[in-house]
Amino acid sequence: MIRIKLSENDVAYFKQTLVNFVENLKRDADDALSAAGRDYANKVREHIGTHDPFTDSVVYGAFWKRLSDSWIQTKTSGGKDIDKWSATGGIYRSVRTHSLPLYVFSGINSVQDPDAYDRAIHNEFGTMWANNKVPARPLFMPVANSMDEEYKSGNGVYRYFVDALKIAVRRTWGI
Repeated sequence: MIRIKLSENDVAYFKQTLVNFVENLKRDADDALSAAGRDYANKVREHIGTHDPFTDSVVYGAFWKRLSDSWIQTKTSGGKDIDKWSATGGIYRSVRTHSLPLYVFSGINSVQDPDAYDRAIHNEFGTMWANNKVPARPLFMPVANSMDEEYKSGNGVYRYFVDALKIAVRRTWGI
């Protein structure tokens, strides 16, 4: 058995070091959480179908197929852009990340486009329109699922938090 005797100054120093470590870890974990939220929002925006003006063609989102011919006809009869997941661009512009200490929201902010949330729900889960069933064209959940797979494999968001722990240790003990 090993016995170690610490002075009161040593104990006080050790306690303060642990307090510093906890504070550093909170701050660095908060940074990691904010980065994860921004990563999610960026990936959602990357997967929204967009128009490429240089080639005058459509870049489809990774998680959905081209619209059916009948739905293209229905949309074009209403004068809407047939090729984008988000015909108005409102959903794209409304995807935001808002962070508070140890909290992050990443999703639709209705301030940019008040109807974006409802349109996103209809796209994500499907709806009825003009007595026709509109199939789901999911975007948000497939992105979340792909990030979950990255996390499970030790990449993506997982790496953010491992790095946060390493930074907190270095910041506290200079290791």
